[in-house]
Amino acid sequence: MLLLKRDVKYRTRRHYLMTSGMMLTMCVGFAGNARADTSHETFLAEWYKRLELVDTKVLATLIASEAVFVLEEFGTSQTKDEFIAYLSEWREALSKVEVRYKVTSSTADSVTVRACYDFEDGPVLNREIYRFADGRIAGATQARLADGCRDF
Repeated sequence: MLLLKRDVKYRTRRHYLMTSGMMLTMCVGFAGNARADTSHETFLAEWYKRLELVDTKVLATLIASEAVFVLEEFGTSQTKDEFIAYLSEWREALSKVEVRYKVTSSTADSVTVRACYDFEDGPVLNREIYRFADGRIAGATQARLADGCRDF
């Protein structure tokens, strides 16, 4: 069958619109589903995937505006905006990090994970506790457990 130029344009535009629409639907659907998921598994899978990608736009939607990130190793904390700014500032270095995680405990409004961050300088094992409210991260505490992930 011969395709006319206008048919190709129509099909390309249609494919683009369908793909864009499906992606938007998936993003919106994920946000709704993750917020309703009491086991937090879906949420965490997306969270760590977006951390690896340093996707600050999506990460910002997963964090409540009043959230605070406590970094026990440094004795400091970061607001949501400070956390997102940090990720943006270190985007290039962070985009090379691979993250593996395991849930160690979970309640209706919190989850504790052991996360191995494979940095270029060597892996780091952390304990991370996420608190949730209204389907978003309301707070997080991170503590370094070890240099290296042998115990992971």
